[in-house]
Amino acid sequence: MDSVENKTAMQEMNEDLCKKLGIPVRDIQLPTFNEIDGLFGKMSAGVYDDELDYCNALNGFRLGYLAKLNMPPNPNSRFTCGLIKTHIVQQSTVFKAMQHDLLRRLEEVNLKIATIENLDFGSVTAGKTLCERFYAEHRDKSFFEDLKRQQTGPVVAMILESTNGGDAITMWRNLIGDTDPTKDRSAGKDTLRAHYGESKELNAFHGSDSISSAFREIQFFCSENQLNIYLSDFI
Repeated sequence: MDSVENKTAMQEMNEDLCKKLGIPVRDIQLPTFNEIDGLFGKMSAGVYDDELDYCNALNGFRLGYLAKLNMPPNPNSRFTCGLIKTHIVQQSTVFKAMQHDLLRRLEEVNLKIATIENLDFGSVTAGKTLCERFYAEHRDKSFFEDLKRQQTGPVVAMILESTNGGDAITMWRNLIGDTDPTKDRSAGKDTLRAHYGESKELNAFHGSDSISSAFREIQFFCSENQLNIYLSDFI
């Protein structure tokens, strides 16, 4: 983390983002939260092509700040991002029953919903659907077109918080289960995907798979006045 090569690469990222933000170039460190808030305006003005570029740049600041302090990134996260996918939301009877089950299960594993929002993943901004923007990291993958077809509809986005100091990313991933729900059903596992997922493609839920992913996805959904709370947990 503290090597000359790493610091040089992070310094370049720092300088590039400072220039895009229009703020003074400083030694490797995070911008102030007011400056981070300014990223939203910069992004909508076209400085960044999409949220993936924006969040990756901000994550570079986070890692650079930690490198400056000789601190490793926090191995745990109090927050994570979860989605209830389109094919579940569109089945009104299943979706209604699932909500009660979900709340019970979250409480049992010491998670709570910090923020929840109903979204249309088919809505278009700047020529891209919300689905395309959220899954931008997969845009070069062979399954991306299928993913867009399956997810261009209503979804429920959640920011989940650990209530016992545990790693929310791991806790939520364990609760939803394997990407392929048939594997969990075959193994007799009592996961959310085993109960509500149909296949690997229609597996009912999404969960951030790493701290970097949670960092990006939480920023994607949270409002500006929530940004300080969630970002500070990753530093």
